[in-house]
Amino acid sequence: MGGPIFNRNKLRLSRPFNQNVIMGLILYGVYTVVGWCSGSILNFLGPKYTAALGGITYPFYVGSLWYYDRVGHDAFPLFAGGLLGVGAAFFWTTSGFIQFAYAEEKDKAKYITIQWVLSATGSTVGAIIAFSANYQSTEAIGVSSGVYIAFIAIMCFAIGIVLVFIIKPENVVRDDGRHIAIFKEPTVIEEVKGVFSVMTDPKILFLLPAMFVGEMCLALVSSINARYFNLRTRSLSNLLFQVVMIPTPLALAWVMDNQRISSRRTRGFIGVAIAADPEAELKEEKHMTSGHKTS
Repeated sequence: MGGPIFNRNKLRLSRPFNQNVIMGLILYGVYTVVGWCSGSILNFLGPKYTAALGGITYPFYVGSLWYYDRVGHDAFPLFAGGLLGVGAAFFWTTSGFIQFAYAEEKDKAKYITIQWVLSATGSTVGAIIAFSANYQSTEAIGVSSGVYIAFIAIMCFAIGIVLVFIIKPENVVRDDGRHIAIFKEPTVIEEVKGVFSVMTDPKILFLLPAMFVGEMCLALVSSINARYFNLRTRSLSNLLFQVVMIPTPLALAWVMDNQRISSRRTRGFIGVAIAADPEAELKEEKHMTSGHKTS
C-alpha cells in the first residue's frame, strides 16, 4: 500500500491558513463598517456601557478559539470573529473618546500614553502567559485549557472594572474644578455625514498614508517570526515586542507635552523621528537574519 495521501489544495476551506484569513476578513470587515456608526452608539449608551458591551466580545472570542481548538468546528469562531469586530469598534471608540475629550490641551499626550501603556502592559501579561506555556516547546502542539481560562478570566475582570469605575461624562471633574464640555448629541445621520465630511478634509487625507504604514509593520514582524523562529523563540520575540512598548510611549509623551518646545509642529517632527527609527532597525534586522533560523 502507498503512503498517506495529503490534500495539497491551497484553496480548501479546511486549510488553517485559509481559516485564519477568513477570520481576519470577517473581524476587520465588521470592525470597519461598525466603526462608522459606533460614535452614535457611544452618544446613546454612554462610555460605561459602550465599553462594557465591547469588552464582553473579547472573552467570547477567546472562548470560541478554545472551542475550535478542541472540537474543530469553525462556525462558532467565525461568528465570534464578526461579533468581536462589533465589540472592538465599540471599545476603541470609547477609548478614543475618553483620551481626547477628557484631557486638557497640555495633557493630551499624557492621556494617550496612559492608555497605550496599559494596553501594552495587558499585552505583556498575555505574552508572558504564552511564553511560559511554550517555554519547553519548539513545535506547535496546541494551547492548554489553563491558558484559555487565564485569558478569559483576565478579560472578564477588566469588564468588571469598566462597570464599576467608568462614570458619566457630565460627572467628570478636572483638577481645576471645571467639568468637560457637553454638546448636543448628533443623530446617526448627522454622525455619518460628519465622518464623510472629515474624510474629505485634505489634512486628514494627508494623514492616511501614515495611518496605514503605522500598522503594516505588525504583519512584517509576525511574518519574520514565522519564517525564522520556532514556537519558543516566537513567544519570546512577542514578549520582548510588548515589553518595549511600555517605556517608549512615556518618552514620547515627555516630548509631545514638553512646554519648553513651544512649537507643536516641532514637537510633532521630533515624535515622528523617534517613532520612525525602529522601523529602519526592523528592516536592518530582516536583512541580517536572512538565511538563518533560530532555535
